[in-house]
Amino acid sequence: MNSRPNSAVLGLAGLLITTLTMGCGMLPKKWRTEHSNSTAQGQQQGQGLPLETSLLGADDLKVSAGYTLSTISKSGIINNLNKDPALYNKQPKPKTTSTPPTTDQNIDCFSTKDLTLQANKTSVKAFKSVDGTDCYKQEYSKEGVNLVSVKATYRFNFYLTCSSKDLSYLNGKKISELEAEGEIFDCTNGTYLSQSVTDIESTTIIDGITTLGKSHTIYHDGTKIFGPCKFSISGTSNTTGDDCVKFLKFENQQKNSANGADIDEYKTATIYQHSTTGVTDDTSSSTNVWHNTGKIDIIYNNWTGTVTYKGSNTAPIYLLKETPTSAPITGSLTATEAEY
Repeated sequence: MNSRPNSAVLGLAGLLITTLTMGCGMLPKKWRTEHSNSTAQGQQQGQGLPLETSLLGADDLKVSAGYTLSTISKSGIINNLNKDPALYNKQPKPKTTSTPPTTDQNIDCFSTKDLTLQANKTSVKAFKSVDGTDCYKQEYSKEGVNLVSVKATYRFNFYLTCSSKDLSYLNGKKISELEAEGEIFDCTNGTYLSQSVTDIESTTIIDGITTLGKSHTIYHDGTKIFGPCKFSISGTSNTTGDDCVKFLKFENQQKNSANGADIDEYKTATIYQHSTTGVTDDTSSSTNVWHNTGKIDIIYNNWTGTVTYKGSNTAPIYLLKETPTSAPITGSLTATEAEY
């Protein structure tokens, strides 16, 4: 995070586009570390727009029946922790520029750039379902794939409030307009919620083999009870709330068959979760690599544990346990360059 003396500065269009296309990935770093204690949704100035019903519930945070959680090795989990941007205040930049890999979920099929925002003085929101089925049919056709059927949907819920800035100018604007204008959003107090659910199911026939594929991806950045997190900034100190949770789950199924007989099938799941307690950031210097205080409880597939902070320039300590049987392991994180 760059040094910011008085306010959060964020490209709102970039935030929205990133949020509304969350098939995978995390929020922009500039927003990620600006959450603070988040138990209220009230506004200090006026009444915010009504919050839509949450897309998610407690059961969505669990691995679905029949799916197997992918395992991560000891060296793999430590490597993942060292690279995780959410564990940093300001992660070292890569020495060389690289392009993020594309996913198997065609983001263009879920474009939301023409979405019109709803806003009043204290809040802005977007809530919509996008049907990407026809787009996927065209993509399969381009690849020459024998497609039997496909269904692709994307649902998202975005909500933002600000008690220190009038947001009514955003009402009726399209995301594409904000992107073109390079819209900058600054706010020192408010609330934030981001959720998305992506479902893709297809049946194809290639070389006589029929393949059923399903993917289910959910993302939540809000409170533990699926409400919006409160954020605030005071001078060069940012505080992350004790009831804010960042959660990402991927579930994938593939079943192959030929001549009416099953060949193989697998169902795998990946889970990523961060829960913060007392986490603060000192943004007075660009050299403050780590969060300043507090701890982050983590879940990475078959690993659970805690990362504890003791200063912006002191390597945090991790304590991890591989479920269900291994003895805990502990050590210090190593500052590692961001991948992109």
